[in-house]
Amino acid sequence: MREGARIQAELAEALLQTDPEEVVRQQLARTPPQAATRALLAFLSSADDALRSRSARALGLLVAQRAVSDLDGAREIVRRLVWSLNDESGGIGWGAPEALAHILARSDSLCEEFAAVFVSYLREDGNFLGGSPLEPFLLEAAAILAEARPEALRSLGAERLIASFLHSPRESTRSLAARALEILNRKLQGATVLQHAGNGGRGAPQGARSGISDRSR
Repeated sequence: MREGARIQAELAEALLQTDPEEVVRQQLARTPPQAATRALLAFLSSADDALRSRSARALGLLVAQRAVSDLDGAREIVRRLVWSLNDESGGIGWGAPEALAHILARSDSLCEEFAAVFVSYLREDGNFLGGSPLEPFLLEAAAILAEARPEALRSLGAERLIASFLHSPRESTRSLAARALEILNRKLQGATVLQHAGNGGRGAPQGARSGISDRSR
């Protein structure tokens, strides 16, 4: 078996049996980074949903780690994912939205640079992926980013864009959009409460102040 094929087989087996974070810590520590990256990128187009989603998580961890010491190299991987979502690529870009979300969730530098690109996939006047085969994966990716980067999404107007998918004729799309919005709103509200708590409660919404007061009795 060729070296590349052997690495792919070992990584696929590890990803399907072990948490992706553990794979990055152990398996990928023994694998040349470029070979691991190639394997994970290849797995993004897998018909196996579990392998695809776990590879996206592992790639997010791997690229975020690389960004610490080699930001240009990490950028190149992100650009490759972005390219796969362009019409000019000739492909569909399976797994790319989730991989992008996991990378941006893990790396401050890459999030600052590429969050607007991600949000453009939600915009009808941008690089819209709505109505495409990638629509459900885009909304799953939006939920990933909502969990990790709610403020970044809010600053780019993503809440309104995600809400527009609630009008889809497809029930599955509406459900995924509702989940992403629920996560985003919950995280933003939590951040607001923490901010007010840090200010000693000054300016906190009445409901938040009342809840704090009630629990202190």
